[in-house]
Amino acid sequence: RDARHRLAERSMMRCCSRRNAAVCLTIVSSLLAVHVAAAAEPVALTVVDETQKAHAFSAEDIGKLPRQQLTVEDRNGNEHVYEGPLLADLLKAAGLALGSELRGSRLKLYATITAYDDYSVVYSLAELDPTNSESVFLLADRRDGKALEPEEGPFRLIVPSEKRRARWVRQIKTIAIAKAAMTDD
Repeated sequence: RDARHRLAERSMMRCCSRRNAAVCLTIVSSLLAVHVAAAAEPVALTVVDETQKAHAFSAEDIGKLPRQQLTVEDRNGNEHVYEGPLLADLLKAAGLALGSELRGSRLKLYATITAYDDYSVVYSLAELDPTNSESVFLLADRRDGKALEPEEGPFRLIVPSEKRRARWVRQIKTIAIAKAAMTDD
């Protein structure tokens, strides 16, 4: 038996009397089944498009996107190699129109990128589009050949052209696309 089953049995024995042991075993088994099912293919990141439709991506889905590597210096001057897909490739996988289709009123679209601690930053969609900007936006999932540490990942935005790293979001959970409310001049 694996460690989870042994832990569940020990917990059950501690908290259950003989009379209700069967009920406790059923509850613990159900909780384990739910946990295992949820862990099978967890959502790692969600992109919400401008119509409010959510597009859930697992780490495996994101790992299948074309990959890039960027070498950047940390605050101490040490070089690190980050790897992952371009953010634009993830947005395209979510069905967002970029490139020549990003024109007119679609230029009012922006992305709010939010971390698990609710830290958020904003980029215009035109800024994120490689056909519009020289900047590179890497959705990193690896650093120096290893998966990102929990305090940094599972995904981190790397933007080498930015002088300050205030918008290099760690622990990204959602990317929400919306249209800026503009007043007529």
